Amino acid sequence: MSFDAFGNAVLQGTALNYSVTGVDQITLIGSGGSTVIRSQRVDQDTMLLDYGGSRSPLYRCTAAASAPTTAVPSFTPTPAFVVGTWTDSNNCADTFTFVGNGDMLNNRGLKVGQWLLSGNRLTLALTSGTIAYDLTATDANSMTGSEVVASGFGKASFMKRCGGGGGAAYVAPAPGYSPGYALPALSSAFLVGKWKDNGLCLGKTDVEFTPTSQVSFKRTAFVNYAVTGPNMITMSGPGGSLNVTITILEPGKIGITDGSGSWSEVWRC
Repeated sequence: MSFDAFGNAVLQGTALNYSVTGVDQITLIGSGGSTVIRSQRVDQDTMLLDYGGSRSPLYRCTAAASAPTTAVPSFTPTPAFVVGTWTDSNNCADTFTFVGNGDMLNNRGLKVGQWLLSGNRLTLALTSGTIAYDLTATDANSMTGSEVVASGFGKASFMKRCGGGGGAAYVAPAPGYSPGYALPALSSAFLVGKWKDNGLCLGKTDVEFTPTSQVSFKRTAFVNYAVTGPNMITMSGPGGSLNVTITILEPGKIGITDGSGSWSEVWRC
């Protein structure tokens, strides 16, 4: 993707016009109409774009002749700085909280893991596994995280504080992880309900399981299903049967792996 200083942009080979229409908003204009995307500046050469329902980092490849040269101030966060409630979706209805005792809570107040900060390395021990980020604080209420991976660029996150700090003193958790609750077993009774992929329960339902053992994905026609394993359901319809893996991540959150191996996460609404 490229931008010039005259309102022209190129996205995946398509020529567009653009304009900055807000402090964190860019409007792309093409022959088919206009699209608004959210942008968040990480540093002089990196920004995050929210586009098409996903967030992606964008790294500058060539210098811009008129680009501002003022560096974004940054500092290494301390545990006391990290304590508090944050969002990585620029929406304070969709949050997570780092508690001073080392617990991590979701936006429903459920404990979903533990966190540990060593230098600028934030390690999250979650029910789904362990993730590490290298953190940089950009002001008193913002920080960025780069996921630590074996090679290449990991996922980039921009986090904004929602409300005040946590208030409690930080106490490093003991080694190991105890989620604080017992995950339920997979059953038709557990699955019944509507589930959404953004955790906010806004918009139309993505997955719905009925009390009569039927399921609909992405608002397609309902088909029958049965729980056929500790983490598997089998869907049966006119076209045949399909096995789908269900991983319970929290009491109100599941991971779904479809027949193609694609992974998605949904929250109970």
